[in-house]
Amino acid sequence: MSPSPSILDTLSQMFSQSLQVLSRPSVATFEELENKGTLREALIYVLVAAVITGLLGTGSSATGFLSSVIGTLAGFLVFTYLVYYVGQNQGEAAA
Repeated sequence: MSPSPSILDTLSQMFSQSLQVLSRPSVATFEELENKGTLREALIYVLVAAVITGLLGTGSSATGFLSSVIGTLAGFLVFTYLVYYVGQNQGEAAA
């Protein structure tokens, strides 16, 4: 089993992939990148977005920043779980 890449390597790869998607928005680009990500990469991506959102938020306190970051991560995890759960149970409802 290969070790997971460092966070800096992951961020660099995410930035490169984001540029690919923005510069070549097509089905082929998305298909090329769709199986390369894991939950770890998704959490890092969302964490970066949450930190940026927290820094740009209207609250100027550390508590506001932390609640923004934690709320964003929790919301992402809940949404991801719900999508997974519905997808797993989709075939059972029709049977």
